[in-house]
Amino acid sequence: MDGLLDMVVQSADFDALTATPEMVLEKKKFIGPDGAISVGTMPDRGSPTISLPLNGTASIPAGKYSGGKVTQNIPAMGDYTIYPTSKEQQIPTKGVYMGGNIIVPKLSNLVPENIKEGEYVGGVGPGTWKGFVVNDPYTLYYRGTFGPGQGIKTLRSYSGSHTVNPTYEEKYIYLAPDGRLTEQFCRFNPVDITGKKTLIIEYTVYLKAIAYNTCYMKPFLTTFDPDDGSGGRLDVLGDKNLLGITTLGRDTKYTAPTAVSGDGAHDGDQIESLRVDVSSFSRTVYLSLYVYMTKYEKYAWFKIHSIKFE
Repeated sequence: MDGLLDMVVQSADFDALTATPEMVLEKKKFIGPDGAISVGTMPDRGSPTISLPLNGTASIPAGKYSGGKVTQNIPAMGDYTIYPTSKEQQIPTKGVYMGGNIIVPKLSNLVPENIKEGEYVGGVGPGTWKGFVVNDPYTLYYRGTFGPGQGIKTLRSYSGSHTVNPTYEEKYIYLAPDGRLTEQFCRFNPVDITGKKTLIIEYTVYLKAIAYNTCYMKPFLTTFDPDDGSGGRLDVLGDKNLLGITTLGRDTKYTAPTAVSGDGAHDGDQIESLRVDVSSFSRTVYLSLYVYMTKYEKYAWFKIHSIKFE
């Protein structure tokens, strides 16, 4: 065989030969471009299975392959819904293949009108909400918000004088005259004050120091609804100008403190507090407010900031 190979070598055109040992399967002989007989060095790799790491590369060594495959084993993850909370959340996407979408449902009430004024929540803002949430049934009103089940109704006074409805501003109930001698009389919905000791009314008052300029405010507690139409209206200008548990035509002799009385200057900037002892009243009552002031809004007004029983 070697003799035959020698004859072939002697008659071959070596200029056309380009094979080198690494191009020929190992242990196989071939004639190189120099006419010499050489042995190949290319390894026979067969049909390997190669594992490809996540986001990595797989090195494939040189050699002869009769087949083979490249595999990758990555945990799969489908659609994933995230519900926003007040705490940080970690989504388990490390080392997994996402076969679906990550879904964050919208918060339909995440709007500026539900966010505190000037604040931001989750990039939404600035907030415009200026009110408060009141859950305490003994807080009848707090800076723009009525307590549970509460509200006020304007009543006619016993004297029959001109009555003006209160108005509701952003953070207070506004009581002011409209150009005539004015009374304002309103009542809140009933509340059981058993066990409560003090009625607290926070207010601001403006009273210009001029002659005959007067305003005052008095609270009333009654066992009946002053608006029940049975003739039980309160005589707010006479001897019944009291705070007490009142039945029709009968009052306990308990004198109510007056928020402001007589002439004198009040600048309207200072929030003041009227505190009334109600510890002797263990029952359901109606709280009513009577306000009297003279003539013009530029001379006098009240702002009610909060009313509660403690």
